[in-house]
Amino acid sequence: PVDNEVFNLYAGAKLGPQRLYDPESYREVAASLGAKVIDARFYYCRMPYYEVFTKPLSWLPYPTAVATWRFVQILAIAAAIVLWPGWKSTMAMVALVSLPAVWVVALGQDVALVLLAVAASVALARRGQWFLAGMVFSLCLAKPHLVIFVPVAMLALGSFRFLAGATAGAALQILLSFAVAPASWPRQWLSILS
Repeated sequence: PVDNEVFNLYAGAKLGPQRLYDPESYREVAASLGAKVIDARFYYCRMPYYEVFTKPLSWLPYPTAVATWRFVQILAIAAAIVLWPGWKSTMAMVALVSLPAVWVVALGQDVALVLLAVAASVALARRGQWFLAGMVFSLCLAKPHLVIFVPVAMLALGSFRFLAGATAGAALQILLSFAVAPASWPRQWLSILS
C-alpha cells in the first residue's frame, strides 16, 4: 500500500481546492491510479494555499511526481545546509547519515521545506532583515506544530519586526486560501484536524 505524503499532496493538487477535504475524492484518485492507499492519506491536513504551491505535481504522472517531490526535498535539505551558519561540510556529512533526513525523502514528507524556511529565515535575520525573515518563516505554517514555540521566543526577545513579517506572511497564506477555496474551508479543515 501507498504510505507516503506525496499521494496526499498529489491527490489534493489533482482535486483542487473545492474538494480538498473530501476523503471520498481521495479514494477516487487512488482508484484511478490503481493504488492501495492507507486511510490516513485520504485526509488533507493543510490549508488550501498549499494546494496552489503543489499544483505542478498534478501535471505529472504519479511515479514522476513522487520522484520529483523527493528530489525537491533533497534540494531543500542541501539549500538549508548552505544557508545555515556553521561548518557546511560537517552539516552535509550529518545530513547524509541522518535517519530522519532519509525518512523525510523516503516517505515524501515536506519537513525539508520547513527546514529550508527556518534556515532562510535565520540567514535573513543574521543580515538584519527581520521583517523579511518573519515572512519567510511564515512558510512554516504548513507544519505549525514543528515551530510553534518560535513566535513565543521571538515575542520574549522583543523581535517585533520578525513577528510582524510572520503575521503578514501568514495573513497572505490565509487570504490565498480564501481566494481559491470555498468560504467553508476553515470549518472543513478544522474538522479534518480534530
